[in-house]
Amino acid sequence: MMEFPLEIESKAFKAENGEYAWLKENIPAAVEALVQKGFAILGGEVWLVRGREINAAPLLKTGPCGIFHWESKRADSSESWSQFVQRSAGETLQAVHNMNVEDEIVAQPEAKIFYNITWCSEEELSK
Repeated sequence: MMEFPLEIESKAFKAENGEYAWLKENIPAAVEALVQKGFAILGGEVWLVRGREINAAPLLKTGPCGIFHWESKRADSSESWSQFVQRSAGETLQAVHNMNVEDEIVAQPEAKIFYNITWCSEEELSK
């Protein structure tokens, strides 16, 4: 179980199922906290949040709905856990930075774009 520092947790959107998501500008601090505790990031997805309602497939300007996500997998058994933690953090930061979600979705009044992150410990991944 990951316990975030208060200044990071207080900026998170917490879904009813216990998942966390942050605004784009808060992702680097959340990722750094996960790295410091030795958690690898398995991936994530974009949520359009309005009130407590989460839309993981927002309406696109160019068509129907879209899903924005990324994934990191452990390369193989030769990749150490710490290498995977570092690589997955870098991949997450790059994915979030490269996404232009704001330019691609239909804006909804009072909705905010959050980036949900899925992480695990080495023990959890080996189960």
